[in-house]
Amino acid sequence: MRRLREAYLKVLQLAAFLSFPTAGIIFILAPDFTKVFLGEKWMPMVPAMQMLCIYGVIRSVAATMGSVLYAVGKPQIQTKLSSIQLIIMVLIIYPLTIQWGMLGLSLAVTIAATYVIFHLIIEIKKLINVRYRDIFNSLITPTVAVFGMVIAVYLGKSIFSFGVNFISLTIMAITCCTLYLGTLYFLTRKIEGNIYKELHAISKSLKTILEIKN
Repeated sequence: MRRLREAYLKVLQLAAFLSFPTAGIIFILAPDFTKVFLGEKWMPMVPAMQMLCIYGVIRSVAATMGSVLYAVGKPQIQTKLSSIQLIIMVLIIYPLTIQWGMLGLSLAVTIAATYVIFHLIIEIKKLINVRYRDIFNSLITPTVAVFGMVIAVYLGKSIFSFGVNFISLTIMAITCCTLYLGTLYFLTRKIEGNIYKELHAISKSLKTILEIKN
């Protein structure tokens, strides 16, 4: 159980390391991406796209917990919570969609997923005796790095006026990645040690959790 707990926290950290910046980049660049590739008539879909970025973050964290439930022989918990998620979505999807259209639809999906993720955290805590603080610590560094990236790019777009085209979109995407990795490297060195050692430890933990699951 100790090995499973340690491996889970490392896998959770890896999931956050990859999925959080992906969602952050899509969130901040959604308006520019839509203008360049889809055109002005599709701009009303941007808020829905941004809301689904939040859903994607929640889903990536929940996916790591689902694997642990299977590893400890408790897949029925996942089934139960998925059923509850479906019921919540069915209850709220119509009024929210009537009120806000595509944004309401994506909001309904996100609300249902948020309810489930909190219950998943409670179940995981009981099953593998992991502390809330440990889960928080696994997520805080990439979360802070993503917020820093989003705020910096938003301020840059507000201060500097330039046309939206494929080249500027590419430059902003590269800037996002650079800001995220730079901030993450700084935070990792200050808080957790060398990032490359952390990634090596995560890869070992992935192997461990797969061995336990098998």
